[in-house]
Amino acid sequence: MKPDQPGALNNLAWILAVNPDASPRDRDEAVRLAERACALTAQREADSLDTLAVAYAAAGRFPEALATTEKAVVQATTSGQLPLAGQLRSRLTLYRAGQPYREPQRRVAPAAAGR
Repeated sequence: MKPDQPGALNNLAWILAVNPDASPRDRDEAVRLAERACALTAQREADSLDTLAVAYAAAGRFPEALATTEKAVVQATTSGQLPLAGQLRSRLTLYRAGQPYREPQRRVAPAAAGR
């Protein structure tokens, strides 16, 4: 509905980037959306930079993922988002190994007996 809303762009890019079943076109779209979100926030939001890095890694663009994550670590640290900075540092390890970030699969509790 609002094509220039950074939060919406960021959230959709994240979903497309971390989905293990996404197609290469979805990953390219994730990069496009995340780049737009970062442009709208003047690359000053650690969350948006993180999403862009995740999208780059999902698209196999690891050098860009590393550089963007390093920038996000600085942003997160200087803005006091220390838990996020820690998460970002762990993603750096993945990207250095040539692996994208994927959200862990959520386990669904088995249905109650008799239902």
